Amino acid sequence: MTWGNRLLRLAVALTMGAAVIVGVPALTAPAGAMVQPCVVTYTVPGGTIQPDSPDQSDSPSGKHVLSAFDVKVADMRFVTDIDVTWDINHADATQVSLHVVGPKTGPNLAPSIQTYNTGMATGPLNGRYSFDDEAGTTKLVGPNPASGYYLPATPATGLEQYPANGGWSLWILNQAPYAATLRSWTLTLTYATCDTDGDGIEEKQDNCPYAANADQANRDGDGVGDACDLDIDGDALANTADGCPGVAASTTSGCPAVGRKVTLRHLKATSKLKAVVRSDAAGCRSGAKVTLFKAKPRKDTKLVVGTTNAGGRWTRKAPKAAGRYYVRVAKSYAAGQAECGRARSSEARVPQGRTALRAVLIDTDGDGLDDAVDGCPTVASANPTGCPSATRNVSLAWLAGKERLQVRVISPVGGCASRARIALWRVRANRDYKVFGGNVSFAGRLRIEVSRGATYYVTVSTSYASGVAECGAAISRRVPVPRA
Repeated sequence: MTWGNRLLRLAVALTMGAAVIVGVPALTAPAGAMVQPCVVTYTVPGGTIQPDSPDQSDSPSGKHVLSAFDVKVADMRFVTDIDVTWDINHADATQVSLHVVGPKTGPNLAPSIQTYNTGMATGPLNGRYSFDDEAGTTKLVGPNPASGYYLPATPATGLEQYPANGGWSLWILNQAPYAATLRSWTLTLTYATCDTDGDGIEEKQDNCPYAANADQANRDGDGVGDACDLDIDGDALANTADGCPGVAASTTSGCPAVGRKVTLRHLKATSKLKAVVRSDAAGCRSGAKVTLFKAKPRKDTKLVVGTTNAGGRWTRKAPKAAGRYYVRVAKSYAAGQAECGRARSSEARVPQGRTALRAVLIDTDGDGLDDAVDGCPTVASANPTGCPSATRNVSLAWLAGKERLQVRVISPVGGCASRARIALWRVRANRDYKVFGGNVSFAGRLRIEVSRGATYYVTVSTSYASGVAECGAAISRRVPVPRA
């Protein structure tokens, strides 16, 4: 008698109370709450496969032992694909059949999946056998079949396109007079809908299937959500190397280019010069380097360099020498905000005052600069600012434990090391490019996170430490950063 007919007889006998089923306690699989995986595998413990009854009658009153191994699935989603694996040890493949039934299987065993039928193979069944409609063209047939992937005897599609919720079971009909062993079996269900990251967005519609982002934010409109996009703003700079990862820009830092304006006024009441830097970016106003010049017929004279306050303002005592003065602001980088443009003010006239009528130059240090415009009036220097030159060195090292590059600026003059502005460059075959610009700490140190597998170096441009020194330029050695 064929497997289908014999099992059908058993199913009918079950409804009449005539057959004996030996089962194991059902394994209940928890239903997904927020997270709903696309594929779920339910593993069921095995047990003893009971031998057949001595009574081999084909009538409904005959006793045939059917071993059932059950799993309960609490999931109302529709199933689109079913894979089955069973791990068995049976001495004779001609004496056993294995059949999967599901919540929609009726009394006539339809629909169901016949993974293996009696007599398809010969010899022992001892191993792990998997059944998948996409496993190729080979069914479990022939002598001494080995573990592997096979087509089921009947397609699994009969139990697909139904909700998974309910009881599933592997029915094993052992026609041999001796017991066998099912070590375990697994039921793998692929669902029509799923939400792997649990953000409430169905997988097929989720622009970040593996990162929760209920808002589906996609700043650059590339179809990849911000929560998993390696380049959020779409400017071809990775977030880790982008100074402004949320704003698209074609600059080397990744931050937008922002213009600024500067004005200079002479305040007669207080005899001071006042410069004001204006910009849409706060970082381009605050801490801007302002250089004061005196306009002359042949070559303008650089007098002093200052730094604006948080409001973009800089004031100093007006020079006692009458004349026309103006300020310049060079290009700079406001870390995480913008690349700030250069600017020049219009000229402000300082009139001849009473104190400027003196016939003798007041020059305490004797360097030819009046104390009123000498940045360091007590230290002689030939520099335009009146302050002496100071050397400085910059070092760059890879901190393996911190996974950062460490920059250190050293100078015999504290003002040349503290808050020094540095630029980090990445070495390229054709042209090196700047990946970071910023200020070191008051102690002259800075740690920077960079992309791995590249070589870097640091430069420090000349600058003026107001009232202290004119600080020299420096460049570090090149440091390779190992790949992760």
